[in-house]
Amino acid sequence: MELIYHYTSIGALKGILNKDHAIMRVTDSRYLNDTREILRGIERATHEISQRLNTTKYKEPIPNAIEFMERIIGLIESSLFFTTSFCKQGDKLSQWFAYCPANGGYAIGFDREALTKLANEKMFEVHDVNYKDEPYKFITSASQIEKRIDAVKNRTERDRSLYELAPIAAKEIAITKDFKFHSESEVRLFSKKPKSGEPPEGLEFFEKNSILVPYLPFEIPKNAVKKVIIGPMQHKELAYSSLQMFKKVNGYEFDIEFSTVPLRQF
Repeated sequence: MELIYHYTSIGALKGILNKDHAIMRVTDSRYLNDTREILRGIERATHEISQRLNTTKYKEPIPNAIEFMERIIGLIESSLFFTTSFCKQGDKLSQWFAYCPANGGYAIGFDREALTKLANEKMFEVHDVNYKDEPYKFITSASQIEKRIDAVKNRTERDRSLYELAPIAAKEIAITKDFKFHSESEVRLFSKKPKSGEPPEGLEFFEKNSILVPYLPFEIPKNAVKKVIIGPMQHKELAYSSLQMFKKVNGYEFDIEFSTVPLRQF
């Protein structure tokens, strides 16, 4: 069984592992610490499209492949992305530092297969983040379609084939990250929602400093929570004891382990 881990504070752990089910906040990407994460992917895609697709112009109103794919990218850019992150490793020093408070944190291990199945049912996706410095695959596919289908003689087939690349393009943009972050070993849960006058169904908010942050609650069955690792901290034995009581009171059956990272936290 593959586990993926969410690093967090004790307060957030208590909020995630509630009595009825586990629940993750899948946050509007515009409110993440890296506010340009999706925008960088959009900009990169726009540049690659202009560089790798044919510039040949057709008679109006037939758009060439560049114009068609730029329209798709425009639709993606105007969408809302909601995302939350996991790590493939459950006891990683950089993750304890980056996502947990100085006085200690926890890594919650979820069954990846169960999480992925649930995501598919709820119109979410779970994917490894791609850190490879390589061209977007959807643009390669667009180039192949451009060469294979004559847009003048078979416009309907060409347009349909290009339009079918839209969800692939959205996924690639959502999970591609700069190689400098590859040590994070990130797995991303995300959903793309159309930006319209009405907020997405089920939208909720949490407080962060002076603003309300929009998020989609993602409910997870208790049996998908398989392990909790207690991070480097003082009083680990007390943390273990109270966590044992907490899981029994709230009806969980996860294993509890201690971090093996030799880090002293005060």
